Amino acid sequence: MKTTFLIVSAAISAFILLFIVLAVMSRSGKAPGLTEGRLAKCPDTPNCVCSEQKDDTRHFIAPIMIPSAVTIDSLALLKTTIREMGGTLRAESDNYLASTFSSPLFGFVR
Repeated sequence: MKTTFLIVSAAISAFILLFIVLAVMSRSGKAPGLTEGRLAKCPDTPNCVCSEQKDDTRHFIAPIMIPSAVTIDSLALLKTTIREMGGTLRAESDNYLASTFSSPLFGFVR
């Protein structure tokens, strides 16, 4: 009985430790950035989207179209919206913005 308890406790501890390690590893990714003024291809992970690489159907997402008649600062509005939705800005410039969203429990980037 005592041996079974120790084995079950060790298995549960190993399982929890695995999730903690995966959560830490998930947070260490870097934004792909720009390559020659265009968005870089996504890495081979399911949690990346790109609006410029149409041939990569697994990661492609339609771009956000902002009408030319809009007079507000759309980039500032986008940054505010990302923060309000719980996202974190990882990289930004005058023509590039990268953000991540993390799961609340273990912090996996989604």
